[in-house]
Amino acid sequence: MFTAAAPLTVEDAHPLPPGDQGGIAGMFFVIGLVVPGIAIGVAAAKERPLAGIGAIVLAGATVGLADAWLGDVVFGALPGAFFGLVSVSAAVVVTLGLVVMGLVRLIGTPGAGLAGLLFVLIGVPASGGPLGARFIPEWYAAVGQVLPVGQGAVAIRNVVFFDGAALGLPLLILAGWAVVGLTLTLSAVSQVKRASFAR
Repeated sequence: MFTAAAPLTVEDAHPLPPGDQGGIAGMFFVIGLVVPGIAIGVAAAKERPLAGIGAIVLAGATVGLADAWLGDVVFGALPGAFFGLVSVSAAVVVTLGLVVMGLVRLIGTPGAGLAGLLFVLIGVPASGGPLGARFIPEWYAAVGQVLPVGQGAVAIRNVVFFDGAALGLPLLILAGWAVVGLTLTLSAVSQVKRASFAR
């Protein structure tokens, strides 16, 4: 003899905000950081290395502040973690800027195209885009998780919806890419010095 089971109730641990009922604002927010990050890196590559790095950090903080204000205060799509949003946004922009600066200084204008290919054409889809990583092949999602765009999206989600939990891996990946950018920049400087000495 069967008895009717009690109906199950579903409760959201952290309901989506009114400004983001589709749950896609975080991904679009990160995409909105990629273009400024690339542009800042290209512009900074024209400066001396230390000046370029300083400009990237300053511009990254400015973009992070502006985007967090739009996402939290203006649109209410990512509310409740303004300063965390500023920090992660700035980290994403600075990371991308450093890598792009290094690539442009090392190989010239094609470096900007390579960065666009890596971070936009590969990075955005590999992160799952607005749909999420579970809707793309596992191997492609794995690629996305070692690129700044994918980990930036994870960091934004964790800051806004999970009180900043589990930020270690995303920040480690971003820091790793920032080191890559600095290494490329220093390599370009070394090449210029060797060329000047050879003359």
